[in-house]
Amino acid sequence: MSADFKGTLADQNTQTEPEGIETVPCTVSVIDEMKRISDRIFPIIYHQDFYEKLFSNTTEVYLVKNRTQNIGIFAVRIIKPAFPWIFGKNDGVTKDVCSICKKRKDTTKEALEKRFVYIIIIGLLPDERSKGYGGVMIRKIEEITSKHGMEHIVLHVQASNVQAMSFYYRIGFKLVAHVKDYYCNIEPKDALLLRKCLYQQ
Repeated sequence: MSADFKGTLADQNTQTEPEGIETVPCTVSVIDEMKRISDRIFPIIYHQDFYEKLFSNTTEVYLVKNRTQNIGIFAVRIIKPAFPWIFGKNDGVTKDVCSICKKRKDTTKEALEKRFVYIIIIGLLPDERSKGYGGVMIRKIEEITSKHGMEHIVLHVQASNVQAMSFYYRIGFKLVAHVKDYYCNIEPKDALLLRKCLYQQ
């Protein structure tokens, strides 16, 4: 993924399941609505070709809705060795397996490194944060990950976004790497690469 294609999540409450929230699969026909929401969430403006690239046989894109309006968006890419890259060859790729999986005998290091779900963008409108909706999105992404027979979720988050990092750490993401100059059009440019393992013995 190009270095300027990134969003943030700033939802801190996952203790209770909020009511009246839906995650709705998107099609190309709602690109204008996706762009309208994204422009209010993220610190950079995504161009039309970014949204068009989100729709492929290796991605899933969702709008998040409450009872009255769309309030968020997230998109993930399914990473498998045979799948083509959409934005770039390095997004989400790690150089080591997670500590939970290092001692596993049922798979290989190469398989674990090259099979995961990468969060391309994820975010909520400012007024809809800290209401538990971030947890709804992450749980949906966990469902997608399991559906594809995968056990790891990976994303980048801006290194200065303390609120988002606190949320991700609290729900089980671990730091993989500090990536220098990841972003192009925002400051600071550094990102943290985070990963969550869903494997259960």
